[in-house]
Amino acid sequence: MKRLFLSILTASALISPAFAQDEWKDRSIPAINKEYPHADYMLYGTPDDAISNRYGDSEYYKLLNGEWNFCYSEDFRTLPEDFYTPEFDDSGWDRFAVPSNWEFKGYGTPIYVNSPFEFDPNTGAKSEPQFPEKIPGGLYRVKFTVPSNWDGRQVFIQLGGVKSACWVYVNGERVGYSEDSKDPAEFNITPYLKEGDNLLALRVHRWSTGSYYECQDMWRISGIERDVYLTSRPEILIRDIVVESPLDATFTHGVLDYRVKLANLGNQTGTVKLALSLMDDQGKTIWSQTKKAVIPYRRRT
Repeated sequence: MKRLFLSILTASALISPAFAQDEWKDRSIPAINKEYPHADYMLYGTPDDAISNRYGDSEYYKLLNGEWNFCYSEDFRTLPEDFYTPEFDDSGWDRFAVPSNWEFKGYGTPIYVNSPFEFDPNTGAKSEPQFPEKIPGGLYRVKFTVPSNWDGRQVFIQLGGVKSACWVYVNGERVGYSEDSKDPAEFNITPYLKEGDNLLALRVHRWSTGSYYECQDMWRISGIERDVYLTSRPEILIRDIVVESPLDATFTHGVLDYRVKLANLGNQTGTVKLALSLMDDQGKTIWSQTKKAVIPYRRRT
């Protein structure tokens, strides 16, 4: 087995459009401010850590899983609207394990159906699915600090899976929205951070227009289902990586093709070095290449 390792600097700009009031029921709004999907990767401080490929070994990774403060309602409209503000008192809320599903912790009812929508048993007689009057919702709050060695770098949060509609707030500011519950939702939270304790707050609805596309043979359950973590990247960083390794026309030799997309979130043009190494299963480098690239600063509007 061969391994390809890349050493690079890159990133993507954060856009801040106005939030709509009812994103969860607007099919034209699958996400707001969410980072564009890309290959999953982690940055490491040393080649040995990169070879191990254990996220927990990276100095640029911080897991936020654990006990969060949690408030649930069978109708999200009854939940407090100012829950995301730093001044809000959540001392009376429940403590809830993240990640885990509400319905398996006593909040709401797990539903299993094959093809029909769980929220609309009469879907077949209508032009499109209809939501019930009441939609369960949950609020989450947790405090975190940013490692001191991340100063001057970009900080991203990744929600591995949240079902279904999810709004993200940091220190009382709305960061973004997502309703693609089975894929990671990643947001650049750098502009919202401060020294010391930071507040992360999420609002989650059990159903949204994203649920229209998730009508499959599965349990219909809700909440933060996968890991939540922070990662730190330099201002000029890797935006995406594509590696293709087909065989040649004779089916006897392998062909290595790669594409790396870089982005600049800093305030000036920078020159970066891209170093690639192909290693065999014994850790021996059998090919390497180094390239330089000038990454222009693209003013965010």
